[in-house]
Amino acid sequence: MTQETKTVYVPENAPTEGRTGLQDDPFREESSAVSSKPLSIAVTMPTFRRPEGLGRLLDAVEKLEIPDNVDVRVVVCENDAEGRAGETLVNERIAAGYALPLECVVSDERGISQARNALIARTIDEGDCDYIAMIDDDEWPSPGWLRALVDVSLKTGAHISGGPVVSVFADENADPVVKECEDFQRLSYPTGEIAVVHSTANVLLRRDVFELSGRPPFNPIFSVTGGGDADFFYRVKAAGGKFAWSDDAEVTELVPETRSTRAWVMRRNFRRGANTSWRALRRSGRHRTLPRLFVLGTGAIVTYPFAALSPSAKTRFNAKLRLWRTFGYISGGLAQRRIDDYKIIHGK
Repeated sequence: MTQETKTVYVPENAPTEGRTGLQDDPFREESSAVSSKPLSIAVTMPTFRRPEGLGRLLDAVEKLEIPDNVDVRVVVCENDAEGRAGETLVNERIAAGYALPLECVVSDERGISQARNALIARTIDEGDCDYIAMIDDDEWPSPGWLRALVDVSLKTGAHISGGPVVSVFADENADPVVKECEDFQRLSYPTGEIAVVHSTANVLLRRDVFELSGRPPFNPIFSVTGGGDADFFYRVKAAGGKFAWSDDAEVTELVPETRSTRAWVMRRNFRRGANTSWRALRRSGRHRTLPRLFVLGTGAIVTYPFAALSPSAKTRFNAKLRLWRTFGYISGGLAQRRIDDYKIIHGK
């Protein structure tokens, strides 16, 4: 009798006897005689007063390439408990027959950490998802985004897998120096294991990662300062967590006009520096982190006069950004100052 074939997910620790290519393709063809529970993934997105961006993101998620052995649901967290434009949009998409299971949870307390924790509570604590993917409401994924993240996670056994973010500018005439500065360049690493992932803007989290991070996963103290993702990743790494990168798991972010100025990028780097040193002073590994920040800051100060003489505007501006980040290190380390940059909403 001829058996039909279908794509199934076989867990990493499943017996491999008699099978070939197990490590090469986690979405391989197997006989229907093999019984395996589908992989359950929640694609999640916090939103705050960006209905246009959320709509664009939902459109792209609806077009994702999803393997037959993967069940995907989409969960939005509305972080504007008063206006609720995101919740309204989600309800409209559900009524119009959205292609994937879609729901919206509301976080009454404003803050990016609170929104992320609400998404984890809904999909992991109250649900049975094997993975939770996170993406921001000013981004949209490539069709193969989710498959690429799952692929590298299964091959490496990573608790956290990330991918690159490509920046496009709403203002076509934005300052070329800003567009070319290091803040908006696509990160690229070989696909596979990596030391650490730096942002939740494009990330896939395995269910058991929250046993390593402790609770709450994202500390509410970082609600409007940013840096909660870096704090989360540090705790996971300190607990033995494993990280991976897929260079094919690409998402695109729209940079609004308000973020396309030299002044904003300089403020951003000052904030990053201040919040980085502020966090470092409060964690157990500060004896390693603070000397590293000192070296980075000293290097930025020493090299700046030479970079400032460069004929390249890009080189001069990048050196200035590193200098402002150093000023932030000093502010956060000595003055114990944090910058509440996320109180201001950019984009629509």
